[in-house]
Amino acid sequence: IRSMRQLKFRVWNKEDKKYVSPSHIAINGNGVLLITYSGMYLDFKNEHYTHLSQKYVIQQFTGLSDKNGVDIYEGDILEIFNHSQHEAVEYEPGGSGFGFFTHDSANRDFGSFQFLSDWTSSAGYMIVGNIFENPELLEP
Repeated sequence: IRSMRQLKFRVWNKEDKKYVSPSHIAINGNGVLLITYSGMYLDFKNEHYTHLSQKYVIQQFTGLSDKNGVDIYEGDILEIFNHSQHEAVEYEPGGSGFGFFTHDSANRDFGSFQFLSDWTSSAGYMIVGNIFENPELLEP
């Protein structure tokens, strides 16, 4: 029997430019994502709260850890063994999995999607930042 990965999320506050720790995340019967943190209640899909989706970004845990045992989330930037470019972790809905585009050149023009689990063992990559706090790591 295959074990299910733990579902965890983190939330980036675009205005305050920092991560906030959600204390509770749920999806109600209407498909509305509900989040609470530090006493605040956020409703991400209700049309009356559309401004909240512009203020917050939700990133999901990939189910994997880097070589230091740190949980990898969407938006993390990885240094990958035997690969010259830093790459950002993304969710690829067509393949239903997390991975990154491996860019073949310094100008980042060409790349192919690689699933994290297929690329290498967790000893082969390390989190060096994230897309919000360290975007310069992805620059050519």
